[in-house]
Amino acid sequence: MRTREREDDRMEGLGGEELERFITLLRDGDNFEKGKAIEALVGSPGKEVVERVIPLLQEKNTPVRMAVLDVLKSIGSIHLDGVISMLEDENEDIRVYALEVLSFLRDPRSVPFIVKKSRDDVDNVRNAACMALGEFDDDRAVMALLDALKDEEWIAFSAILSLGRTKSPKAVPRILEFFRDSGEELSGVACEVLVEYGDHAVLDELFDVIKGWDREKRSVYLRIILEKGDEETFERLKEKIGDELYEHLLGSAAERRDRPVEIVRMLTHFRIPETCGVVLDILKGMDPDDENYGTVLELFASLSEIWAAEAGRYMERDEANLLPLVRACRMTGVKVGEAALLRHFLTAPVEVKREIVMNVPAVVEGSGCSIIKEALKDTDGHIKGFAVDAVGNLKLTNLKEDIVRILREDFHDVRVKALRALIRLDPAMAVEMIADFVNGGSVDDKKVYLASTGLIDGQRNLPFITRLLKDEDEGVRRSTIGVLGGFVDDENYMELLEDTLMGDEIPHEVLKVVKDKRLKRFKERLVGIFTDESRGMWTRYYALSALGAFEDPALFDIFVKGLGDDNGLITIGCIRALADLNDERAVDHIRPYLISSNDDIRSAAEMVVSRTQNA
Repeated sequence: MRTREREDDRMEGLGGEELERFITLLRDGDNFEKGKAIEALVGSPGKEVVERVIPLLQEKNTPVRMAVLDVLKSIGSIHLDGVISMLEDENEDIRVYALEVLSFLRDPRSVPFIVKKSRDDVDNVRNAACMALGEFDDDRAVMALLDALKDEEWIAFSAILSLGRTKSPKAVPRILEFFRDSGEELSGVACEVLVEYGDHAVLDELFDVIKGWDREKRSVYLRIILEKGDEETFERLKEKIGDELYEHLLGSAAERRDRPVEIVRMLTHFRIPETCGVVLDILKGMDPDDENYGTVLELFASLSEIWAAEAGRYMERDEANLLPLVRACRMTGVKVGEAALLRHFLTAPVEVKREIVMNVPAVVEGSGCSIIKEALKDTDGHIKGFAVDAVGNLKLTNLKEDIVRILREDFHDVRVKALRALIRLDPAMAVEMIADFVNGGSVDDKKVYLASTGLIDGQRNLPFITRLLKDEDEGVRRSTIGVLGGFVDDENYMELLEDTLMGDEIPHEVLKVVKDKRLKRFKERLVGIFTDESRGMWTRYYALSALGAFEDPALFDIFVKGLGDDNGLITIGCIRALADLNDERAVDHIRPYLISSNDDIRSAAEMVVSRTQNA
C-alpha cells in the first residue's frame, strides 16, 4: 500500500500508469488522497488528463464529481479542445457535464460548439446548452436561445433565464411575448427576467401589459415585480398604478407576515395618514423580540410628520394598539393626550403598563401625573418602581404623600426608589424619615437608608453612619462599613474607618473598602495587622490583599518574608502580591515554590513564573 508521502512526489508529465494511479485516487481515495490527486492532475494539464477525468463526472459519489470539476475548471481552458471533444461523446451525461464545464470557463471559442448542442437530439443536453449560453455576451448565443424558445416548455424556461443573464435588447420583444401569452409558469419567469433588466423602457412595456389584465391576475405579477425589483422599479410602478399598488400592499401586509420589513418599506413611500395605522397594526402582530421589529419601528419613524397629526385620532380608537403606539411616539417625539392614554392604561396588560410608565415624559402631553398616580397603586413591583422614579425625576411634588406611603409599606427595592425620590422632592422631610429609620426602625428601614447615602450631603449622613456602625444587627454594621467607601475624601469618615481598623476585631468589609479604594494612608496599620500572627487567618489574608493592591515597591521585603508563613493561604497571597510588583527579583524568591507539595501554592508559583517569562 502506498504511503501518503509518496503522493508528494514531483510530477512532470503524467505517464499512463501514473495517470491511472491518480485517477484511481481521485475516485476511491480519502479526502487527503483526493487533494493530492487534484494537485497532481492540475500540475500536468494534458489533453489525456481531460479525456480521462470527464467520465468520472458520472460517478454517483458527489465528492468525486466535485473533485473532477475542480480539475477541469483549472485546466480546461488550457486544453479547451479536450473538453469540447466530449460534446460529441455518445453518452448524453458526458455531454451535459462537458457543457457545465464550458459554462464555467466562459471561453468565447466554445460558443459555436455550445450553440450546436442547443439542437441536440436529447432534451437534457439541449437544456444544459441553453443554461450555458446565458454566460456569454455573444449574438450567436442570443440567437440560439431565441430559437430555443420554441422548444419544450421546461427548456424554454431555461432559455428565458439565460436570455435574462445576457441582458440583450434583442431578446426583449420575445420575452414580452412569452410574458403576455404563456401560461403562469413561463409568464412568471419572463416577468422576473424583464424586471431584472432594470431598463425604463422595458419596465414601461411590462407595466402596460399588466394594466390590461384583470385585478386578480395583476396582483400575481405585482408581487413578482415588487420582490425582484429595486427602488427605482417601485417608484415607476407607483407612478403608473399608485392607488392599486397601495391596495396590493395592504393585502400583502395582511397575508405576507413573513416579509414585514419589505412591505413596510414600500408602504412608507405612500406618505398618507392611512399608512400609520397599517404599520402600527403590522407591529401589533409582530413579536417585539423579532429581529425585524426594531427595523419596522425605525421605518415608521420616517412618517413622523404624518404621525404627529394622526396619533391623537389613533389613540381615540376603542382598542388602541398601545405597545407599538407608545414606542412609535417615543421614537418620533410625538405626544398624545393624557386623558386618552390614561383611559387605555387602566385596562392595559402589565407589559404595556410598564412601557407607558417608563416613557411618560416622552409620550404624554403635560406632566402625565394622573397616569403616574395610578401606576403608584399598581400591584406590579416594576410598574410601581418606574412610577416612583418618574415622580422623582419629574419632581411631581403633588405626589409626595404617595411616595411617603410607599416608603413606609412597600417592598425593599421599591422603598429604596421611594426614598431617593423623596430626597429629590423634599430633602428635609427625607432626612426626618431617615432619622426615624436609623433610631428606631427595622433592619430593612436601615438598609433602605444605606442604599441612598450617595444622594445626601456627607455631613447630614455622618451622625446616621456613626450610629449604624454600632448597630446591634451584624448585617446592618457590615452594610454601613461598605458605605464608608463613598466618602474617602471626607476626613470624618476616614476617622471612622481608622477607628474600626484599630479594634480588636476587624470586620473583613473594612479591609475590602481599604483595598478597593487603595487607601494607602492605612498602609502601616495594614502591615501591623498582616504581620500580627495572633490575628485570624482571614483577617491577615485580607490585609495582605489590600497591601498587594497598593503595588508599592516598598512592601517587597514584607511580601518575601510572608512567603515562609506556616499558612498556605498567606504564602499564595504573598506570591500574587510579589507578582503584581513587576520586580524581576521576585522570580528568584518564588521559584522554590514550583516544587511545593501544596498543589495550590505550586499552581500559583507556576502561573507567576510563566507570566514573568512570557513578558
